[in-house]
Amino acid sequence: MIVEARVANPQEMFVVRLPLNGIFRQGVLVGRLLSSVIEGVLIAVVVAVGMTSSLGVGIPLQVLGLLPAVLTIIDIIILSALPC
Repeated sequence: MIVEARVANPQEMFVVRLPLNGIFRQGVLVGRLLSSVIEGVLIAVVVAVGMTSSLGVGIPLQVLGLLPAVLTIIDIIILSALPC
């Protein structure tokens, strides 16, 4: 696999080609998966905070509320790992 990046400069334009070995390719995939998980968790938190504040619902934080939160995060991780 070769990554090609085109760098545009007003005076000249050149192409940089970087060969990717297996380890770097796996690192890129793990990074993409991690960024998808972080994005999904942040979206879930923003939506949850927005809905609770706009509806005026108070949710007391308790240990029993930790299970649905953990299951939601696990669901986000599983869904972000699936191919589109």
